[in-house]
Amino acid sequence: MEDQRLLQLVELIAQANREQNYALKLPTSGKNDSVDLISKEVTHLLNRLSSEMEARGSAPEGEIYFLLDDQQIIRSANAEVWEALGHQEQDILGQPLASFLHEQSPGVDELLQETSKQQFSGLRLAMVHAQGHAVLLPVTASILTQPDGAKYTLVAGLHEAQKMPREGERTSRQVQRLTSFLHKTASEFKGPISSISGVVNLAKLESQDFKQHRYLDLVNKTVRQMDTIIRNIVTFCGNMEDAVEVEKIDLALEITHILRDLRSLEGAEMIKYNLNVDPNLSFHSDPWRIQIILSNLISNAIKYQNLDQEYPTINIMAKPWEGGVEMIVKDNGPGIAREYQESIFDMFFKATDKPQGAGLGLFITRSVVEKLGGHISLESKTREGSSFIVRLPQLSKPKV
Repeated sequence: MEDQRLLQLVELIAQANREQNYALKLPTSGKNDSVDLISKEVTHLLNRLSSEMEARGSAPEGEIYFLLDDQQIIRSANAEVWEALGHQEQDILGQPLASFLHEQSPGVDELLQETSKQQFSGLRLAMVHAQGHAVLLPVTASILTQPDGAKYTLVAGLHEAQKMPREGERTSRQVQRLTSFLHKTASEFKGPISSISGVVNLAKLESQDFKQHRYLDLVNKTVRQMDTIIRNIVTFCGNMEDAVEVEKIDLALEITHILRDLRSLEGAEMIKYNLNVDPNLSFHSDPWRIQIILSNLISNAIKYQNLDQEYPTINIMAKPWEGGVEMIVKDNGPGIAREYQESIFDMFFKATDKPQGAGLGLFITRSVVEKLGGHISLESKTREGSSFIVRLPQLSKPKV
């Protein structure tokens, strides 16, 4: 019976991941045993994830709306309108909409024509900010008829919409808020995920049923996948938010530590590692970000190595380059097909059918390299292997 319940949990969790529908409640038997504890913890985590995803979809993009009478006078508006246009409430209410439209904007007549269509195609109003520049707002509009027969036009859109090029700093603030939101959310998920993993391991200790252990291992596998995604999000957001801290880096020692930390990866002990760091290399950069770059590239080389060949090998090199450093991680694995190479650094892109990872590692690696002012490239041939080349400038500590 417990085996069937565990299998059902695994199937429901897998379905939730596939459909990205986390608003569900996993069943419990009322026995309050280890399976029930797992079910409750997973339900709690999934429901939190569902709530956070809904908040992520609405909170960063505040909806704006304003109501026009039959003379196209603004009779009502929410606070987001005032913020978007930099005006006070008394400056907007009672004024004709036309007085806030930029010369590049569709006119009021065009907006009213759209309301008569059965399917609204969408319109971008260019409205004048209090400081004189234009603000682009994608909006929809519809007619509201009151019981007394009076008709109003409801115009709704998004506060944080695209703006004219000189409004780029506002988009930057939106990105910062979203990044901070994701960072906080992902960090808060780490606790519940660790709790689920702990309960699963406790259940394995209490049971000697090897079939039940297999189901518990499937739960743990899904939890580890979620944990990896969350850690990637935390890393990405940390790279976006945290300032660069410059120190002198011993790359040979750093790589040695990374190889030690990665030796638990499947197949890592079957690979030969060749480390070649120029002994005269003196390099200053951010140690945390350098660790992310090297760890991601080396772990990828391990995960996607061809372990069936006689001598699976990974070569790691570092040498001076134009006052900075060039680091190369080269493997003799299966290589990456030419048609995938341009997309290999894209978010969520996976060049193989292997289940490892979520397609975030190389995307994050590139973002970290660019944060340090560097460049990353790929050289690869199928059945011969891949080389990732990272070139980074020498950084100096800010003067105090």
